[in-house]
Amino acid sequence: YQFFEKNQRALFALTIKDVLFGEIEDTVFEVKDIDDLLSIEQVEFKVATSSDLLGKTGEMQLMIDRLTKEPDAWRDDRLLEKMVETAKVTGDIRTNELMPKEVIFRQSTFWTSHFGGTFVFIEDGQTTVIADPSAKGFRKSRPWQVAYIDKNDHDMVYRFLAESGRIDPPRGSWIERSGLLEQRAVMLITWLAMKENPKVDLSDVTPQWASNWAARHATLIETEGTLPLLQWVRRQVSNWSNIDAAEIDPARRFVISRANPEHEDLYLTNRLISDYLPFDYMTRFVFNKPGFYRDYESWPDNYRDYVVKQIRDNYLNDKKALRRKLYK
Repeated sequence: YQFFEKNQRALFALTIKDVLFGEIEDTVFEVKDIDDLLSIEQVEFKVATSSDLLGKTGEMQLMIDRLTKEPDAWRDDRLLEKMVETAKVTGDIRTNELMPKEVIFRQSTFWTSHFGGTFVFIEDGQTTVIADPSAKGFRKSRPWQVAYIDKNDHDMVYRFLAESGRIDPPRGSWIERSGLLEQRAVMLITWLAMKENPKVDLSDVTPQWASNWAARHATLIETEGTLPLLQWVRRQVSNWSNIDAAEIDPARRFVISRANPEHEDLYLTNRLISDYLPFDYMTRFVFNKPGFYRDYESWPDNYRDYVVKQIRDNYLNDKKALRRKLYK
């Protein structure tokens, strides 16, 4: 996301004109264990376009440099003709920036798909790895430098995020303003409805529909336990009551939390949170697209259609507005 934020203007201009593609390169060519991951210090984005628009932009910049620096360059008819022809493709690159300027980024925190998904957080000389304990090198690679947390240990993961200031615990100030828990309640109910009946009609889902479905399936809702917690938390914060996350079942703490929007690891933390909320398709789509598309493959068609419609109507129309409302 840093690459997109730092080069937003150029990337926007490029995608208007052409198809953009590329790859991320680092200095580690093979990952056999966690120690290899810890050796990744920076990544470089290699970007290209299908019609070589970036290549032509580079040529245009060189020609502009020659024209401004060589006193007699303006007499070179071939140079001027080539500039005119190239400008028909690139436009005026002096005002319409096309070349991404920041393409190398140091890795202080990152996620990788290796070993079933591994999170690496580096801060003030301390490295924390959150991964499945079956990952090769877990608790063995650089033990003097690295703290390891079993990704399946909900309590330890949550405590790390809370103590490092990366998580926004359940507080009325953001819960009531964002509406995130209300949205999660509806997403949870539709997910449970799909699990209970893969052919359930989801063509007209509303908060009232969700409430009615939950009432008709009260035993299932009570046994599953997440919806009663969401409802209890919303009642508590409406009365300005304090909620101690330590008193909540560790496996359910993430459903009433979000990443701290003031922390620079906002995106990575929300990605980690989404791993514990399989029903929250919106958070997974926004912050964890590989996880979302993996889930998508296993969903029945009716649930796929419902989720795609929700994302299209509520997120794709105005991405910044939804991120600002729910997560910031």
